[in-house]
Amino acid sequence: MRSRYKISFQLLDIIKNSPPARLSLYSVAAIILLSTLYLSLNILGSTYDYTIGETAREDIRVPRDINYKNESETFMKMKRASEEVPLVFDKDAGILTDRLNITNQLINNVANTLEENPPLGTEDLTFQLMSLKARTPQYLQFNDRILLELLKYNNPQQLKKLLSNIMIYIYDDDDMGVLDSPYVNPINLPNKNVKIRTINTQTDFDEVSRNITDMKSINDVRERVYNICYSIAPNLPQGTLSAVVDIVKNTLRPNIRFNPEESKRRIREAAKAIKPVMGSLQKGQTIVRRGDTITAEHMHNIKILNDSTRTYHIRYITGILLMQVLFFIVFGYFIIRYSKSLIPDRKSTIITFTLMAF
Repeated sequence: MRSRYKISFQLLDIIKNSPPARLSLYSVAAIILLSTLYLSLNILGSTYDYTIGETAREDIRVPRDINYKNESETFMKMKRASEEVPLVFDKDAGILTDRLNITNQLINNVANTLEENPPLGTEDLTFQLMSLKARTPQYLQFNDRILLELLKYNNPQQLKKLLSNIMIYIYDDDDMGVLDSPYVNPINLPNKNVKIRTINTQTDFDEVSRNITDMKSINDVRERVYNICYSIAPNLPQGTLSAVVDIVKNTLRPNIRFNPEESKRRIREAAKAIKPVMGSLQKGQTIVRRGDTITAEHMHNIKILNDSTRTYHIRYITGILLMQVLFFIVFGYFIIRYSKSLIPDRKSTIITFTLMAF
C-alpha cells in the first residue's frame, strides 16, 4: 500500500516539474476524449421536436426496447390508494375515567350522607341536602333539585352502577363516542371510512372501524342523552331519571378528536407502497408515420423516446470514458512500477504508449 502511495506522489511530482510529462498527460486526456467521442458516434440516436397539431416530417420508430414509468397511471393509482386510507380519530380513554370518578364520588357522597343522617321516615331532606353540599367539592355542585332526587332514591349503589353503565356506553361503546365538533373534512379527502384508536391507556386496543356519517358530535349526543338513560335504566322514578339525565348532560365532554397528522402519515405510507405502473415501447415500433398529424398520444411517446435517448447517451458515453481512464491508470501504474524490468529502453516506452493510444 505504501509503495502505491509513493508511486502516486512520484508521478504527481514528475507531472508538476516536467513539461514533457505534462504534455504527455494532456495528450492522454485528449486521446481519451477523442476516442470516447469516436466510439459514441455509432450509438448517437435522434431526438424529435414536435408540437401537437404539427405534421410529422418523417417516420419515427423506436430504436430499442424502452421501459418507462407511466406517470399518469401511477399518479391515479396512488390517488386511489390515498383515498382508500381510513381517517384516523383518537379516543381519549382518560375522559371516561374522569367521568366515572366524578359520578362515583357524587353517589358515594350521597350514600355517606344518608348513612350518617338517615331521613327517619320524613320527606324533609333539607338537613341531608345541606350536609351533602358541605361535603361535596365545588366541581360536583349540582343544583338542589338534582341532589334532592339523588337523596330520595333508596339504593345509591344501584344508582352508581346505572350511572357507570350509562357513561361506559356513551364514551366506550364502539358505536358511540363524543366528537368535539362535526367533521368538516379539513384535509379534503373524500373517504368516509374511519379508524378509531384508543389513547391514554395502558391496555392495547384494536382500532375500531366506523363510517364518518355515524360519528356523533357533542350536540348530537346531548340530544340523545334522555333516550340512552331511559334504555339503560327504564325502572328509575321519573324524578331520579331526570336527575341522572341532567348529571350526564352537565358532565358531557368530547372524547374523540380527528388526528390530521396521523391520517396524513398513513396516506403518505399508502402512496409510497404503490409500485409504479410501467409501460414499454418495443424495438421497431412505429410511433408516428410521415404525414400524420401529431396527437397528444404521439407527443407522449415522442417525449418518452427523447428522454430515453438522452439518458442512454449519457450512460453510454460515461461508461466508455470511465473504462478508458481506468485502463490508462492501470497501464500507467504498471509502466511506472516495472518500467526498468519490462521496458529498459525509453524509445520503446514511447512506441508502446503511441500504439496503445491509437
